[in-house]
Amino acid sequence: MPQPNFVASRFLSSCLLLLPALASLTLATAQEEPFATQGHASLERGVPVADFRVPIHTAEPDAGFAYGVWTAGSHYKASFHDGFTYVPILGTSYPHNLPLAWRTLSVRVGDHELVTQQGQLAWTEWRAEYDLGKAVEAYDVLAEGIEQTFVVRHRPAVIGDLVVRGAIATSLHATAAGPAHQAVVFHDAADIPIVSYGAATAVDANGRRRPMTTRFADGEIELRLDAEWLAEAAFPVVVDPLLGPATKIFGSTRTEVDTAQEPVSIGDSVWVAYGVAASASDLDLYVQRWSFGGSLGSTPFVDVTSSWSTAGARCGYANSIDYAVIVFDRSFPSGSRSLRFHRHLNSDAATSTAFQLITTTDNAWRADVGTVSNSVSPHAFVVWQQEPNGGGAFAESSGSDIWGCHLDLLTGAVTTPFPIANASLVDHERPRTSAVAGGGADGWKVVYQHYSTLVVNDDWDVALREVTSAGAISAAIAIDDGSPDHKMAPQIDGRASTYAVAFTSSTLAQQPGKPSGANGHQIRTVRLHWDVIANTATQPHGTVVLQNNADPRLELGGLAFDTWTWSHWGLLFRSTATELLYFRTIGMKALQLQAETVFNPAGSDTSVSGGVGFSSNYREFTIAYANNGSTGGNYVTFDRFDYPAVTPWATTGPGCSQATISWDGEQLIGSQYNHLRVNGAPPNAIHVMIIALAPASSVFFGNPLFFDGCWLLVPNLGPDHITMLVDVGSSVSWYIPLPEFLTNDTFYFQDFHTDSNQLLQFWSTPRLEVPIVK
Repeated sequence: MPQPNFVASRFLSSCLLLLPALASLTLATAQEEPFATQGHASLERGVPVADFRVPIHTAEPDAGFAYGVWTAGSHYKASFHDGFTYVPILGTSYPHNLPLAWRTLSVRVGDHELVTQQGQLAWTEWRAEYDLGKAVEAYDVLAEGIEQTFVVRHRPAVIGDLVVRGAIATSLHATAAGPAHQAVVFHDAADIPIVSYGAATAVDANGRRRPMTTRFADGEIELRLDAEWLAEAAFPVVVDPLLGPATKIFGSTRTEVDTAQEPVSIGDSVWVAYGVAASASDLDLYVQRWSFGGSLGSTPFVDVTSSWSTAGARCGYANSIDYAVIVFDRSFPSGSRSLRFHRHLNSDAATSTAFQLITTTDNAWRADVGTVSNSVSPHAFVVWQQEPNGGGAFAESSGSDIWGCHLDLLTGAVTTPFPIANASLVDHERPRTSAVAGGGADGWKVVYQHYSTLVVNDDWDVALREVTSAGAISAAIAIDDGSPDHKMAPQIDGRASTYAVAFTSSTLAQQPGKPSGANGHQIRTVRLHWDVIANTATQPHGTVVLQNNADPRLELGGLAFDTWTWSHWGLLFRSTATELLYFRTIGMKALQLQAETVFNPAGSDTSVSGGVGFSSNYREFTIAYANNGSTGGNYVTFDRFDYPAVTPWATTGPGCSQATISWDGEQLIGSQYNHLRVNGAPPNAIHVMIIALAPASSVFFGNPLFFDGCWLLVPNLGPDHITMLVDVGSSVSWYIPLPEFLTNDTFYFQDFHTDSNQLLQFWSTPRLEVPIVK
């Protein structure tokens, strides 16, 4: 029989040369369409929640502007602090709000007036009441709208019709209508129906019902209940028209989605923050918690008011102290724009409106937040784009700076903001930070784009800096510096020494001048190795073009690091031309592995690209996004991406050695930090590890190099033989990365080692079988 060839190099670098014929790889870039789902991974769809409601609440004033008393549903919000005002959610295509206000003028039975005092407001979570004296004007919060009721508590002393009159203040218009059991529909200037004031019905204490007539003329609504029915009614009597959307507006009402995933929690572990646009000038903020299974849980934070506009929310989660943090900016009627944050303890299921200030002298926006993990440190880090205009009316300048500060999530303390990148005559924009910092001096990695105003036809470039918890800032490191083109809207995530950066790009010919948007012709990725001692980074694998298109349709969404494999990232991007959302996973060299189409619009639906998180508990990525639908409604949801299933590694066949052979690491292609290990061999044993792509089966007898009865379980020659590795010791290991160019396969390993007498006779372990998948 053939004997093993033991003339093999000793791989002191522990680097396995898998499939040398594929060592030279040419990367082809892909066009967006057609775009096929690849691999055998699983994309589990979330359950969209189109209808929800927000409790009646108030909040502290900000910048001299009162918040008010508000509630909201999926398609409306409403205030009670200055009487009742209904505000339909119209989306960003409407330049300003179109509210409809009701003011009660009279509630009478015959000639007897029941309104004997100015309405006194009181509220619970889902009901607001104005005590009018002998009647109560009340509003119940429903998912589909606001149910207005008038409650006549006691039988009046007089006989007559019950008549409720109210004044309507709105820029909407409705056709005058005579008395009938009918709804009154209010339209905008384009004659689109916006708000419906529903047909009214009276209900007495015994549940008897009576349709009422509604009349509308000259800005007044009159509801009338006949005296004959009222005379026989059991009191209290309730009148209940419903205010709601006449048409559920299908425009861009959902905006700016982000997510934070509690890494190891179960239950409601997915935090989703998003904007809702009553109009282009009035954005609200919602933060919701979802179970990992896809059901909507609590609403930890809301910012629902017309006193200011809230945008740019970004989420973080500090697993070590179980706090979430949301940072956002507010635009005020004075024209200024500044940062706020909300911190929320995991165990607190209540809806909060609490916020804290990040004080800056200039306008601040485009913030991002990172936290600390695997530590008791309560610190978080916020980075943002700052416009050096002295705090006047907000305007994006050509000389923006990057600033940051630290937060104490337990106490709410905020450090003094400090500049991170503020060179003169340079525009610095769109900063992002890694989601989590390491322990010790290891800090957050910040990326941003910058453009020199001194250089003729300069391009946007991407720079990286580290900011530690002590406020130390490293020198700037250029990302993909060898390509003379625009690199925009970068994102970064990773941990310790392992990071990836993604960004959009276009050539100067494709986007001449200075592009103001975040979209480009390409999505690029770069794998970084961070030297924690020298505080600098290398880019060992160069730049990967992940997606390429002939026009600047590509918009980067979220980027998240897989903290289980420490080798993979999930990336979300959007096509502004087709509204499709795509999810990719990349591996140790930032090359593509799996590809999924997350969202394929129906009709004229539009998408909002969102955030990506990773759960080490479930070993899945979460992908949050929004749909603004012409057919399917407007909603925010998230999907879950699960890696393809893999058969666990196993030992098979007989071994004549007491030593054990095992696989330590992942079996996913793209994984970097894997080791092949042998333990329990004699001291100073010489090891020869054979690696192959198929099993073998032959036994040794009469060979002086091997103990009789040992088996050769993997081929040492032929087309299925890969290589041999050599080492010395009782316990040995070899570093076995699984680069992205590999395909689904099974590797077979068997170790031969000398005996304790060092007679150069070899014992063998069982065979180790390690399936790998992409």
